[in-house]
Amino acid sequence: MTAMMRVYVPADPTGRSGAGGYIASGAAIVGSERDEGGIGVDYEGAIYRQSGMRTFADRCYYAHSRRIVLYPTVARAVLPATALVPVGWFHPGPEGDWRSGRVEVDPGRERLLAEWLGVEELGPELVMGRE
Repeated sequence: MTAMMRVYVPADPTGRSGAGGYIASGAAIVGSERDEGGIGVDYEGAIYRQSGMRTFADRCYYAHSRRIVLYPTVARAVLPATALVPVGWFHPGPEGDWRSGRVEVDPGRERLLAEWLGVEELGPELVMGRE
């Protein structure tokens, strides 16, 4: 499981249209464009406060893992490209080492990701896995 994957935020995080209506605020949204159109995504909001999902990178790892193996989940969707904004890439750690995964934020997209996460500034504790 070494393939990096695109990280997205909703184009309209208020929920009035697109992805923001049913994906929990601050959720990791990862996926890729589909040949058939739209973007296939898996997301992880850690809505049950799972202890292994402290950072945004942790949540990206779990969403990425489900997407790679197509694990059955309700946290999967196909959305129109207009519903999402790409903000970076998730780089998983070496096979089996989920703690070293990291999010590489696209230049100029830091503010969008920070707003989605509900923070003033992105710090390494959010976008880096645990060492």
